[in-house]
Amino acid sequence: MQTLRKIRNYEALLIIISVIIYFTRKLFQEANDFDAIIEIAEANKVPLKIIWQNLEGYNHIDNNNFPTIVAASLFLIAWYIFHYMAFPKIKEKQFDSTTFTFVFIIVVVIFAGVQIYDYFKLYIQYKQDNQGNIIGLKVFSQYRKLLVVQNTFVVFALLLFYELFAQLYYFIHTKLREEEEENFRYLDYFLFSFISIASISIALFGNISLENYWFGGIRESLMLGIGALTIYYAQSYFHRNVLPYFADFQSKEFSSGCSVFVIINITGSFLNWLVASFPFRFDSGVFLILFTIVFVASIFIGFLRKVFIKEKTQLKTAVSQKSAELSNLRSQINPHFLFNALNTLYSVSLKESAEKTADGIQKLGDMMRFMLNENHQDRI
Repeated sequence: MQTLRKIRNYEALLIIISVIIYFTRKLFQEANDFDAIIEIAEANKVPLKIIWQNLEGYNHIDNNNFPTIVAASLFLIAWYIFHYMAFPKIKEKQFDSTTFTFVFIIVVVIFAGVQIYDYFKLYIQYKQDNQGNIIGLKVFSQYRKLLVVQNTFVVFALLLFYELFAQLYYFIHTKLREEEEENFRYLDYFLFSFISIASISIALFGNISLENYWFGGIRESLMLGIGALTIYYAQSYFHRNVLPYFADFQSKEFSSGCSVFVIINITGSFLNWLVASFPFRFDSGVFLILFTIVFVASIFIGFLRKVFIKEKTQLKTAVSQKSAELSNLRSQINPHFLFNALNTLYSVSLKESAEKTADGIQKLGDMMRFMLNENHQDRI
């Protein structure tokens, strides 16, 4: 438990460093892109007077650096509250006022970050004539209320997606630490080092953009993350609250367990459906397919867990039985050794004409033989 707490502390430091590196690199890159746009416009013989007239309403600090820094800071705060305060309570099923307050604060912070970023962020585009020649620059904004809601949902989904992989790593870390062999700990160090290198590499070379995420790989990653998270909780609930009452399917516990299990699958499939269908191209067939995949996968994994746990229990029983047999053999070997030693002492006593000592040793041996062989009887 102490090592997991250290891992979580290192994780916070790693995420903060990665975010700082990523957004610092992003700011320098956007500054270079701004200079490159000006140079290309000049190379196409656009007068500087026209260029700066077109950029009259644009300030690179106010319309690029400020929204980026504020949004990154608020997103980092939202991640910290969710990862270290809200999700541990959700995992322990502590659905009290504090938990809902944390979730509300997270949504507000994410919404504020997206609102500030989309409202203040301005973009630059070339003006072109009918022949495609550059004749100037155009400053525009992509701010839309629907876009703010969409990006808020995306950032929150990214937090869930991150939490899924974080919990998966914690699980692997705990299992590796439970192993007695030192090599498994080295494997844990290697895994954490690999994750750290991957995070720094993404910060140095990756590109995460909310402007075009819907047409890239993030959309598919979100769908995969939501689907995996739904299957994880659905199969866990099915294994704990449905399978134990499977033989008595008319019981109240079985019916209530099945109801909650179906609700979990419907909720996760609906969220995935929203991601797959945005912007509002809803298709009931897609929802049915997603629900079927999640539902069947949850039941299948739940049954597999039951089979594996049953086999594990049988294996533990067999190991315990063999250990008991081995202990029994050892208990038989030790008395034989003791009796042989007593017989030897008895013979030595007779040779030395110590009849009372020999008689005492013989009675001690008879008493111990009785205690080992006949003391288990119901009547003595």
